[in-house]
Amino acid sequence: LDTMSWSYESKTLNTKSSNVLKPGGHYLNVASSAWTFEKGVEQVNGILTLWNFIKHKLINLVRPGVLPNYSLVAVEPNGATVQEVVNLVSNGTIKAVIDSTFPLERAQEAYAKLEEGHVTGKIVLLHKDYE
Repeated sequence: LDTMSWSYESKTLNTKSSNVLKPGGHYLNVASSAWTFEKGVEQVNGILTLWNFIKHKLINLVRPGVLPNYSLVAVEPNGATVQEVVNLVSNGTIKAVIDSTFPLERAQEAYAKLEEGHVTGKIVLLHKDYE
């Protein structure tokens, strides 16, 4: 499950340099309709996301299991569609793998760990009121 696919999709799906997904694993890209532009550049993978989706579907049709399964879901930023994803996590359809947790005050350290490229799951930031 990747809600910031434009930032980490390529790193996650690059099977030559990443073992984030095990063989037969599933990559779920939750694409928001709230895509943004910064300095005139779209902050999403755009055509690359579409290419990854098509490539994974076609290759897995011909040679099942060669690439991770890939699903692309577009959501509107509202409670009903987010609840659908929460339900998938709750019923075990999607399993969140957590690499590590950090208090919110250590967000810079968490980001540095993520950028090192050796994370094997999600890094979770904990707010002091919800720890």
